[in-house]
Amino acid sequence: MKPLGVWRIVSLQRDWVPTADDIGANVGLLCFPIRDGQVGEPFTTVAKNLVMSGIPSPVPYRRRHAFCQTRCDKNSFRVVSYNLLADVYAAMESSLKELFPYVPAEFMKIDYRRQLMKQELVGYNADLMCLQEVDTKHFEHHFLRYFRRHGYDGAVQRKKGAVAEGVATFYRKDKFRLVSQHDITITDAMFENPVFAEMAAAVSGKAKLKESIMERGTPAQVTVLEDLQDPSRVLVLANTHLWYRPTFPHVRLLQMAVILGHIEGVVKLTKKSLNLARDPAVLICGDFNSTSARGVHDLLRTGSISANFKEWKEFCEKEDEYVELSLQHPFRLFSACGEPAFTNFVPQFQAAIDWIYADESALESTSVIPLPTLEEVSANVAIPSVVFPSDHLAIGCDLKWKS
Repeated sequence: MKPLGVWRIVSLQRDWVPTADDIGANVGLLCFPIRDGQVGEPFTTVAKNLVMSGIPSPVPYRRRHAFCQTRCDKNSFRVVSYNLLADVYAAMESSLKELFPYVPAEFMKIDYRRQLMKQELVGYNADLMCLQEVDTKHFEHHFLRYFRRHGYDGAVQRKKGAVAEGVATFYRKDKFRLVSQHDITITDAMFENPVFAEMAAAVSGKAKLKESIMERGTPAQVTVLEDLQDPSRVLVLANTHLWYRPTFPHVRLLQMAVILGHIEGVVKLTKKSLNLARDPAVLICGDFNSTSARGVHDLLRTGSISANFKEWKEFCEKEDEYVELSLQHPFRLFSACGEPAFTNFVPQFQAAIDWIYADESALESTSVIPLPTLEEVSANVAIPSVVFPSDHLAIGCDLKWKS
Protein backbone atom coordinates (compact mmCIF):
# COMPACT_ATOMS: atom_id res chain seq x y z
CA MET A 1 0.00 0.00 0.00
CA LYS A 2 0.96 3.65 -0.27
CA PRO A 3 2.77 5.26 2.68
CA LEU A 4 0.70 6.21 5.69
CA GLY A 5 -0.95 9.60 5.23
CA VAL A 6 -1.76 9.21 1.54
CA TRP A 7 -4.91 7.19 2.21
CA ARG A 8 -8.21 8.45 3.59
CA ILE A 9 -11.03 6.39 5.06
CA VAL A 10 -14.11 6.46 2.83
CA SER A 11 -16.23 3.78 4.51
CA LEU A 12 -16.36 1.55 7.57
CA GLN A 13 -19.20 -0.50 6.09
CA ARG A 14 -19.19 -3.55 3.81
CA ASP A 15 -20.52 -1.48 0.89
CA TRP A 16 -19.06 1.69 -0.55
CA VAL A 17 -20.24 3.70 -3.58
CA PRO A 18 -17.56 5.94 -5.16
CA THR A 19 -18.35 9.53 -6.11
CA ALA A 20 -17.04 11.75 -8.90
CA ASP A 21 -14.27 12.95 -6.55
CA ASP A 22 -12.88 9.39 -6.42
CA ILE A 23 -12.35 8.97 -10.20
CA GLY A 24 -8.74 8.04 -10.93
CA ALA A 25 -7.98 7.02 -7.34
CA ASN A 26 -6.71 3.71 -6.00
CA VAL A 27 -8.97 1.77 -3.68
CA GLY A 28 -7.49 -0.09 -0.74
CA LEU A 29 -9.02 -2.49 1.78
CA LEU A 30 -7.83 -2.87 5.37
CA CYS A 31 -9.19 -5.83 7.36
CA PHE A 32 -8.71 -6.79 10.99
CA PRO A 33 -9.54 -10.45 11.65
CA ILE A 34 -11.33 -10.99 14.97
CA ARG A 35 -12.01 -14.26 16.75
CA ASP A 36 -13.24 -14.68 20.32
CA GLY A 37 -12.53 -11.03 21.00
CA GLN A 38 -8.91 -11.27 19.87
CA VAL A 39 -7.74 -9.03 16.99
CA GLY A 40 -5.23 -10.54 14.59
CA GLU A 41 -2.71 -9.03 12.21
CA PRO A 42 -4.30 -6.60 9.73
CA PHE A 43 -4.57 -7.57 6.07
CA THR A 44 -4.31 -4.99 3.29
CA THR A 45 -4.90 -5.16 -0.44
CA VAL A 46 -5.28 -2.67 -3.30
CA ALA A 47 -7.65 -3.03 -6.26
CA LYS A 48 -5.98 -3.62 -9.61
CA ASN A 49 -7.99 -0.93 -11.40
CA LEU A 50 -8.47 2.75 -10.66
CA VAL A 51 -11.95 4.14 -9.97
CA MET A 52 -13.69 4.76 -13.32
CA SER A 53 -16.48 7.17 -14.23
CA GLY A 54 -19.87 5.93 -13.18
CA ILE A 55 -22.73 4.61 -15.25
CA PRO A 56 -24.00 7.32 -17.59
CA SER A 57 -27.46 8.74 -17.06
CA PRO A 58 -30.20 7.97 -17.84
CA VAL A 59 -30.06 4.27 -17.09
CA PRO A 60 -33.19 2.52 -18.46
CA TYR A 61 -33.58 0.13 -15.55
CA ARG A 62 -34.01 3.08 -13.19
CA ARG A 63 -37.15 4.04 -15.08
CA ARG A 64 -38.34 0.47 -14.60
CA HIS A 65 -37.53 0.69 -10.89
CA ALA A 66 -40.06 3.52 -10.59
CA PHE A 67 -42.78 0.88 -10.99
CA CYS A 68 -41.26 -1.26 -8.22
CA GLN A 69 -40.64 1.23 -5.45
CA THR A 70 -42.87 -0.62 -3.01
CA ARG A 71 -42.93 -4.30 -2.24
CA CYS A 72 -45.95 -6.50 -2.82
CA ASP A 73 -48.54 -6.92 -0.07
CA LYS A 74 -49.08 -10.14 1.87
CA ASN A 75 -51.41 -11.59 -0.79
CA SER A 76 -49.04 -11.04 -3.71
CA PHE A 77 -45.43 -11.55 -4.74
CA ARG A 78 -43.16 -10.17 -7.44
CA VAL A 79 -41.12 -12.47 -9.68
CA VAL A 80 -38.29 -11.53 -12.06
CA SER A 81 -36.56 -13.71 -14.65
CA TYR A 82 -33.27 -12.66 -16.25
CA ASN A 83 -30.63 -14.24 -18.50
CA LEU A 84 -27.43 -12.51 -17.35
CA LEU A 85 -25.15 -13.47 -20.27
CA ALA A 86 -22.52 -15.62 -18.58
CA ASP A 87 -18.98 -14.31 -18.56
CA VAL A 88 -17.75 -17.67 -19.86
CA TYR A 89 -19.47 -16.69 -23.12
CA ALA A 90 -19.17 -12.89 -23.06
CA ALA A 91 -15.40 -13.03 -22.54
CA MET A 92 -14.77 -15.35 -25.49
CA GLU A 93 -12.84 -13.77 -28.33
CA SER A 94 -15.42 -15.00 -30.83
CA SER A 95 -18.18 -13.27 -28.85
CA LEU A 96 -16.32 -9.99 -28.70
CA LYS A 97 -15.48 -10.03 -32.41
CA GLU A 98 -18.53 -11.69 -33.97
CA LEU A 99 -21.53 -11.41 -31.65
CA PHE A 100 -20.91 -8.11 -29.86
CA PRO A 101 -18.42 -6.08 -31.94
CA TYR A 102 -20.50 -2.95 -31.28
CA VAL A 103 -19.78 -3.04 -27.52
CA PRO A 104 -16.62 -1.29 -26.26
CA ALA A 105 -14.39 -3.83 -24.51
CA GLU A 106 -14.58 -2.17 -21.10
CA PHE A 107 -18.36 -2.60 -20.99
CA MET A 108 -18.11 -6.33 -21.67
CA LYS A 109 -15.91 -6.96 -18.63
CA ILE A 110 -17.69 -8.85 -15.88
CA ASP A 111 -16.51 -6.43 -13.19
CA TYR A 112 -18.48 -3.69 -14.97
CA ARG A 113 -21.49 -5.76 -16.02
CA ARG A 114 -21.88 -7.40 -12.61
CA GLN A 115 -22.37 -4.05 -10.86
CA LEU A 116 -25.14 -3.18 -13.31
CA MET A 117 -26.77 -6.57 -12.79
CA LYS A 118 -26.78 -6.31 -9.00
CA GLN A 119 -28.10 -2.74 -8.97
CA GLU A 120 -30.77 -3.57 -11.51
CA LEU A 121 -31.99 -6.71 -9.79
CA VAL A 122 -32.16 -5.34 -6.26
CA GLY A 123 -34.09 -2.31 -7.54
CA TYR A 124 -37.00 -4.46 -8.69
CA ASN A 125 -37.87 -5.29 -5.07
CA ALA A 126 -38.70 -8.81 -6.21
CA ASP A 127 -39.69 -11.66 -3.90
CA LEU A 128 -38.44 -14.28 -6.37
CA MET A 129 -35.58 -14.03 -8.88
CA CYS A 130 -34.89 -16.70 -11.50
CA LEU A 131 -31.56 -16.14 -13.23
CA GLN A 132 -30.02 -17.96 -16.18
CA GLU A 133 -26.43 -18.07 -17.46
CA VAL A 134 -25.04 -17.50 -13.98
CA ASP A 135 -21.30 -18.16 -13.76
CA THR A 136 -20.92 -20.56 -10.84
CA LYS A 137 -17.82 -18.82 -9.46
CA HIS A 138 -19.55 -15.43 -9.54
CA PHE A 139 -22.59 -16.92 -7.80
CA GLU A 140 -20.56 -18.01 -4.80
CA HIS A 141 -18.24 -15.02 -4.56
CA HIS A 142 -20.58 -12.20 -5.53
CA PHE A 143 -24.29 -12.81 -6.14
CA LEU A 144 -25.06 -15.05 -3.15
CA ARG A 145 -23.24 -12.78 -0.69
CA TYR A 146 -24.74 -9.62 -2.14
CA PHE A 147 -28.35 -10.83 -2.24
CA ARG A 148 -28.13 -12.39 1.21
CA ARG A 149 -27.31 -8.93 2.55
CA HIS A 150 -30.53 -7.75 0.89
CA GLY A 151 -32.71 -10.38 2.55
CA TYR A 152 -32.56 -13.22 0.00
CA ASP A 153 -31.30 -16.76 -0.01
CA GLY A 154 -30.78 -18.94 -3.03
CA ALA A 155 -28.97 -21.72 -4.83
CA VAL A 156 -27.40 -22.37 -8.22
CA GLN A 157 -27.69 -25.47 -10.39
CA ARG A 158 -24.75 -25.85 -12.72
CA LYS A 159 -25.31 -27.00 -16.28
CA LYS A 160 -23.95 -30.50 -16.73
CA GLY A 161 -20.69 -30.56 -18.66
CA ALA A 162 -17.53 -28.52 -18.89
CA VAL A 163 -19.10 -25.04 -18.99
CA ALA A 164 -19.24 -23.50 -15.51
CA GLU A 165 -22.61 -21.73 -15.68
CA GLY A 166 -26.16 -22.57 -14.80
CA VAL A 167 -29.44 -21.32 -13.37
CA ALA A 168 -29.92 -19.68 -9.96
CA THR A 169 -33.07 -19.05 -7.93
CA PHE A 170 -33.35 -16.52 -5.10
CA TYR A 171 -36.26 -16.00 -2.70
CA ARG A 172 -36.94 -13.44 0.03
CA LYS A 173 -36.57 -15.01 3.44
CA ASP A 174 -39.27 -12.80 4.98
CA LYS A 175 -41.77 -13.91 2.31
CA PHE A 176 -41.11 -17.60 1.72
CA ARG A 177 -39.77 -20.66 3.51
CA LEU A 178 -37.75 -23.19 1.55
CA VAL A 179 -39.49 -26.56 1.74
CA SER A 180 -37.45 -28.70 -0.64
CA GLN A 181 -35.33 -28.72 -3.79
CA HIS A 182 -35.87 -31.06 -6.77
CA ASP A 183 -33.30 -30.12 -9.41
CA ILE A 184 -32.72 -32.25 -12.48
CA THR A 185 -30.59 -32.40 -15.58
CA ILE A 186 -33.24 -32.87 -18.25
CA THR A 187 -31.37 -35.51 -20.26
CA ASP A 188 -30.68 -37.61 -17.15
CA ALA A 189 -34.33 -37.42 -16.09
CA MET A 190 -35.52 -38.40 -19.56
CA PHE A 191 -33.53 -41.65 -19.55
CA GLU A 192 -33.56 -42.49 -15.83
CA ASN A 193 -37.04 -41.58 -14.59
CA PRO A 194 -39.59 -44.34 -15.37
CA VAL A 195 -42.22 -41.62 -15.94
CA PHE A 196 -40.50 -40.88 -19.25
CA ALA A 197 -39.92 -44.49 -20.30
CA GLU A 198 -42.05 -44.17 -23.46
CA MET A 199 -40.25 -40.99 -24.50
CA ALA A 200 -36.83 -42.49 -23.73
CA ALA A 201 -37.61 -45.61 -25.77
CA ALA A 202 -38.77 -43.54 -28.74
CA VAL A 203 -35.70 -41.30 -28.62
CA SER A 204 -33.33 -44.27 -28.17
CA GLY A 205 -34.60 -45.64 -31.47
CA LYS A 206 -33.48 -42.50 -33.31
CA ALA A 207 -29.67 -42.37 -33.26
CA LYS A 208 -29.17 -38.81 -34.49
CA LEU A 209 -31.85 -37.37 -32.22
CA LYS A 210 -30.50 -39.21 -29.18
CA GLU A 211 -27.01 -37.91 -29.93
CA SER A 212 -28.32 -34.32 -30.03
CA ILE A 213 -30.15 -34.78 -26.72
CA MET A 214 -27.33 -36.57 -24.91
CA GLU A 215 -24.97 -33.69 -25.67
CA ARG A 216 -27.22 -31.27 -23.78
CA GLY A 217 -26.62 -30.61 -20.09
CA THR A 218 -29.75 -28.46 -19.73
CA PRO A 219 -30.75 -27.88 -16.08
CA ALA A 220 -34.18 -27.51 -14.52
CA GLN A 221 -34.05 -26.07 -11.03
CA VAL A 222 -37.26 -26.88 -9.15
CA THR A 223 -37.81 -25.22 -5.76
CA VAL A 224 -40.74 -25.74 -3.39
CA LEU A 225 -41.57 -22.65 -1.31
CA GLU A 226 -44.15 -22.01 1.40
CA ASP A 227 -45.75 -18.59 1.89
CA LEU A 228 -44.91 -17.40 5.42
CA GLN A 229 -48.21 -15.51 5.68
CA ASP A 230 -50.32 -18.53 4.80
CA PRO A 231 -48.77 -22.04 4.90
CA SER A 232 -51.56 -23.35 2.66
CA ARG A 233 -50.02 -21.30 -0.18
CA VAL A 234 -47.24 -23.44 -1.58
CA LEU A 235 -45.34 -22.76 -4.79
CA VAL A 236 -43.48 -25.17 -7.06
CA LEU A 237 -41.08 -22.87 -8.90
CA ALA A 238 -39.12 -24.05 -11.96
CA ASN A 239 -36.19 -22.19 -13.52
CA THR A 240 -34.62 -23.37 -16.77
CA HIS A 241 -32.68 -22.44 -19.90
CA LEU A 242 -33.66 -24.54 -22.94
CA TRP A 243 -31.35 -25.36 -25.85
CA TYR A 244 -30.73 -22.39 -28.13
CA ARG A 245 -30.28 -23.87 -31.64
CA PRO A 246 -33.04 -22.40 -33.88
CA THR A 247 -33.43 -25.57 -35.93
CA PHE A 248 -34.16 -27.80 -32.92
CA PRO A 249 -37.64 -26.79 -31.72
CA HIS A 250 -38.51 -30.48 -31.42
CA VAL A 251 -35.75 -30.96 -28.84
CA ARG A 252 -37.02 -27.98 -26.84
CA LEU A 253 -40.48 -29.55 -26.93
CA LEU A 254 -39.09 -32.73 -25.39
CA GLN A 255 -37.13 -30.72 -22.82
CA MET A 256 -40.23 -28.81 -21.71
CA ALA A 257 -42.27 -32.03 -21.60
CA VAL A 258 -39.72 -33.53 -19.20
CA ILE A 259 -39.81 -30.41 -17.02
CA LEU A 260 -43.61 -30.50 -16.86
CA GLY A 261 -43.63 -34.22 -16.08
CA HIS A 262 -41.07 -33.71 -13.34
CA ILE A 263 -43.08 -30.80 -11.89
CA GLU A 264 -46.20 -32.99 -11.87
CA GLY A 265 -44.38 -35.49 -9.70
CA VAL A 266 -43.10 -32.76 -7.36
CA VAL A 267 -46.62 -31.34 -7.02
CA LYS A 268 -48.02 -34.75 -5.99
CA LEU A 269 -45.15 -35.40 -3.60
CA THR A 270 -45.43 -31.96 -1.99
CA LYS A 271 -49.19 -32.12 -1.59
CA LYS A 272 -48.89 -35.46 0.19
CA SER A 273 -45.88 -34.59 2.38
CA LEU A 274 -47.36 -31.27 3.54
CA ASN A 275 -50.91 -32.67 3.79
CA LEU A 276 -52.29 -29.86 1.64
CA ALA A 277 -55.97 -29.50 0.79
CA ARG A 278 -55.15 -28.32 -2.75
CA ASP A 279 -52.30 -28.70 -5.21
CA PRO A 280 -49.33 -26.35 -4.88
CA ALA A 281 -49.28 -23.56 -7.45
CA VAL A 282 -46.90 -23.93 -10.40
CA LEU A 283 -44.60 -21.21 -11.74
CA ILE A 284 -42.17 -21.77 -14.63
CA CYS A 285 -39.56 -19.14 -15.50
CA GLY A 286 -36.60 -18.96 -17.82
CA ASP A 287 -35.04 -18.51 -21.19
CA PHE A 288 -37.07 -20.89 -23.35
CA ASN A 289 -35.32 -19.84 -26.59
CA SER A 290 -38.79 -20.01 -28.11
CA THR A 291 -41.00 -17.27 -29.49
CA SER A 292 -44.71 -17.34 -28.66
CA ALA A 293 -45.66 -19.02 -31.94
CA ARG A 294 -43.55 -22.08 -31.17
CA GLY A 295 -44.66 -25.46 -29.87
CA VAL A 296 -43.18 -25.00 -26.41
CA HIS A 297 -45.88 -22.37 -25.82
CA ASP A 298 -48.60 -24.50 -27.38
CA LEU A 299 -47.70 -27.22 -24.90
CA LEU A 300 -47.62 -24.85 -21.93
CA ARG A 301 -50.86 -23.05 -22.80
CA THR A 302 -53.06 -25.85 -24.13
CA GLY A 303 -51.73 -28.78 -22.14
CA SER A 304 -51.05 -31.04 -25.12
CA ILE A 305 -49.17 -31.59 -28.39
CA SER A 306 -50.26 -34.15 -30.98
CA ALA A 307 -48.05 -36.77 -32.63
CA ASN A 308 -48.51 -35.07 -36.01
CA PHE A 309 -47.49 -31.63 -34.74
CA LYS A 310 -45.51 -29.81 -37.46
CA GLU A 311 -42.44 -29.05 -35.33
CA TRP A 312 -41.51 -32.68 -34.76
CA LYS A 313 -39.84 -32.83 -38.17
CA GLU A 314 -39.93 -29.20 -39.38
CA PHE A 315 -36.14 -28.94 -39.77
CA CYS A 316 -35.33 -32.64 -40.01
CA GLU A 317 -34.22 -34.38 -43.18
CA LYS A 318 -33.76 -37.95 -41.95
CA GLU A 319 -35.95 -40.37 -40.00
CA ASP A 320 -33.46 -40.76 -37.16
CA GLU A 321 -33.52 -37.03 -36.39
CA TYR A 322 -37.01 -36.83 -34.88
CA VAL A 323 -39.80 -38.62 -33.04
CA GLU A 324 -43.54 -38.04 -33.26
CA LEU A 325 -45.08 -38.22 -29.80
CA SER A 326 -48.25 -37.08 -28.08
CA LEU A 327 -47.46 -34.90 -25.06
CA GLN A 328 -49.72 -33.66 -22.28
CA HIS A 329 -49.67 -32.12 -18.82
CA PRO A 330 -52.43 -31.36 -16.25
CA PHE A 331 -51.71 -27.69 -15.51
CA ARG A 332 -53.58 -24.54 -16.58
CA LEU A 333 -50.81 -22.09 -17.37
CA PHE A 334 -50.71 -18.56 -18.78
CA SER A 335 -47.97 -16.10 -19.73
CA ALA A 336 -47.84 -13.83 -16.69
CA CYS A 337 -46.02 -11.05 -18.57
CA GLY A 338 -48.27 -11.20 -21.61
CA GLU A 339 -46.61 -11.04 -25.03
CA PRO A 340 -43.42 -8.92 -24.84
CA ALA A 341 -42.21 -7.37 -28.09
CA PHE A 342 -38.67 -8.57 -27.39
CA THR A 343 -36.53 -9.84 -24.51
CA ASN A 344 -33.40 -10.59 -26.55
CA PHE A 345 -32.07 -7.73 -28.69
CA VAL A 346 -28.94 -8.12 -30.81
CA PRO A 347 -28.37 -6.91 -34.40
CA GLN A 348 -29.14 -10.28 -35.95
CA PHE A 349 -32.11 -11.20 -33.74
CA GLN A 350 -34.83 -9.40 -31.78
CA ALA A 351 -37.63 -11.42 -30.22
CA ALA A 352 -39.28 -12.48 -26.99
CA ILE A 353 -37.72 -15.76 -25.80
CA ASP A 354 -37.76 -15.24 -22.00
CA TRP A 355 -40.99 -16.12 -20.22
CA ILE A 356 -42.84 -16.52 -16.94
CA TYR A 357 -45.75 -19.00 -16.92
CA ALA A 358 -48.09 -19.06 -13.93
CA ASP A 359 -50.77 -21.39 -12.64
CA GLU A 360 -54.18 -19.96 -13.60
CA SER A 361 -55.95 -22.01 -10.93
CA ALA A 362 -54.04 -20.31 -8.10
CA LEU A 363 -52.50 -17.08 -9.40
CA GLU A 364 -53.41 -13.96 -11.36
CA SER A 365 -51.10 -11.34 -12.83
CA THR A 366 -51.88 -7.87 -11.49
CA SER A 367 -48.96 -5.85 -12.84
CA VAL A 368 -46.13 -6.25 -15.36
CA ILE A 369 -42.83 -4.36 -15.11
CA PRO A 370 -42.64 -2.30 -18.34
CA LEU A 371 -39.86 -3.24 -20.74
CA PRO A 372 -37.33 -0.71 -22.03
CA THR A 373 -38.38 1.04 -25.23
CA LEU A 374 -37.05 0.28 -28.69
CA GLU A 375 -35.21 3.62 -28.58
CA GLU A 376 -33.51 2.66 -25.31
CA VAL A 377 -32.28 -0.76 -26.41
CA SER A 378 -31.12 0.49 -29.82
CA ALA A 379 -29.43 3.69 -28.60
CA ASN A 380 -26.03 1.94 -28.73
CA VAL A 381 -26.87 -0.33 -31.70
CA ALA A 382 -28.17 -3.17 -29.51
CA ILE A 383 -27.53 -4.82 -26.16
CA PRO A 384 -25.33 -5.39 -24.20
CA SER A 385 -24.18 -1.79 -23.92
CA VAL A 386 -22.89 0.73 -21.44
CA VAL A 387 -26.28 0.66 -19.66
CA PHE A 388 -27.47 -2.90 -20.43
CA PRO A 389 -25.29 -5.68 -18.94
CA SER A 390 -26.79 -8.54 -20.97
CA ASP A 391 -28.12 -9.29 -24.44
CA HIS A 392 -31.39 -10.19 -22.68
CA LEU A 393 -33.81 -8.04 -20.72
CA ALA A 394 -35.17 -8.82 -17.29
CA ILE A 395 -38.89 -9.55 -17.25
CA GLY A 396 -41.09 -9.39 -14.20
CA CYS A 397 -44.62 -9.20 -12.84
CA ASP A 398 -46.71 -9.14 -9.68
CA LEU A 399 -48.76 -12.26 -9.02
CA LYS A 400 -51.67 -12.38 -6.59
CA TRP A 401 -52.86 -15.50 -4.82
CA LYS A 402 -56.45 -16.38 -5.64
CA SER A 403 -58.63 -17.06 -2.63
